[in-house]
Amino acid sequence: MEVADTSDCDDTDPDVYPGSTEIEGNGEDDDCDGRVDEIRVCQDGTGDFDTIQAAVDAAPVDGASVEVCPGTYYEAVAIGDRVIEIYGETGDPEDVVIDATDLERAIFATANDSTTSYAIRGLTVIGGLQGAITVFGGSRLSISHLVVRDTHATDIYMVMLYATAIHVEDCEMYNNSAPLAYFLLIDGNDDSYVRRCYLHGNDAAVLIYGPGTEISNNLVVGNEAVYNLIQQTDIGPSSASMLYNNTVVDNLVGSGPVVQVSVYDAWWPTYHNFRNNIFSGNTADNVIMYDTAGWGTCGTCDQNADGTCSTSEALANCTAPVLEYNWFGESLADQCTSPWCASMLTSGNQYAVDLGLSMTSDPPYALPAGSPAIDGGDPSAEYMDGDGSINDPGRYGGPAGAW
Repeated sequence: MEVADTSDCDDTDPDVYPGSTEIEGNGEDDDCDGRVDEIRVCQDGTGDFDTIQAAVDAAPVDGASVEVCPGTYYEAVAIGDRVIEIYGETGDPEDVVIDATDLERAIFATANDSTTSYAIRGLTVIGGLQGAITVFGGSRLSISHLVVRDTHATDIYMVMLYATAIHVEDCEMYNNSAPLAYFLLIDGNDDSYVRRCYLHGNDAAVLIYGPGTEISNNLVVGNEAVYNLIQQTDIGPSSASMLYNNTVVDNLVGSGPVVQVSVYDAWWPTYHNFRNNIFSGNTADNVIMYDTAGWGTCGTCDQNADGTCSTSEALANCTAPVLEYNWFGESLADQCTSPWCASMLTSGNQYAVDLGLSMTSDPPYALPAGSPAIDGGDPSAEYMDGDGSINDPGRYGGPAGAW
């Protein structure tokens, strides 16, 4: 009996087979690599184009993959309404560098079509006077195995991401600066997350994110912020925000807390879920502050309509945050400013604990053997470590940790 070639993705078409030449714009996966209309960019002339921008401009708007050969590409890449994936050939971000030093932005994408989606992976981005990466709009944005480094923006944002669903994972961002404001802005919906990123040595607040976003298994170390380091804002739909299994250590905040949650919008009250995090060695006013006054109004909390929220109003009318199984290197007095601080005395939170964390450990800032925090996270099944044991607080614990 004749058996069809299982590596051939279309036995009925003799021109489609592994190793075939990808034909641009025909809507077929000619070489059976799982990508349709793959376009190759190489500076040595062996690809379809020698610049990323030329490849993007030539790509079909309804779906294309742009594979970039190793090299440093001195250009800014603008992407409009299209479905596109841009990725480094080797998967190692340091092999493919987009250097936009002295240019406006390294990657700028703006979408008016709700079907637009972008995927960017396996690249290093340097430069951009108005920020390294800016994305406005689209149904889905996926960023993975991306390095952003040595970028010193004159605009307020280093990386600004707006889309319906935003997925950022396995990234490293270091030695960047942006005046006064934020390095990584995330504003998506319930399906948005930032996972397993290493954010270090940046001269800017690191994260600002809207409701519905999961911030998990990130290592945030050695950054300097003028104001708060991490901020959750009530911009978006009514939904839970989640900050769990992060390690936040040795950061400096000039004025304000390490984490600030602003509860200010009457239309979008949200629920804040902070658990299994490690906070240690940070220089700041305190670690967690819930700002019920927000930016001049505190929404449903303000029952007497005087523009401010008293502790009694907040406790009675605002959704209380969940603060459970977090580990702090300092005492309770240094940790919290909000009407709900008393709840931090319970629910498994631990204070003034020497966790034995070290930058030189392998991996960096992992819990050492014998640490009191091992298996000290939420014991619920949904937070179990990858090996089936109880959650280890910090970057490497939980279901999305590195195992």
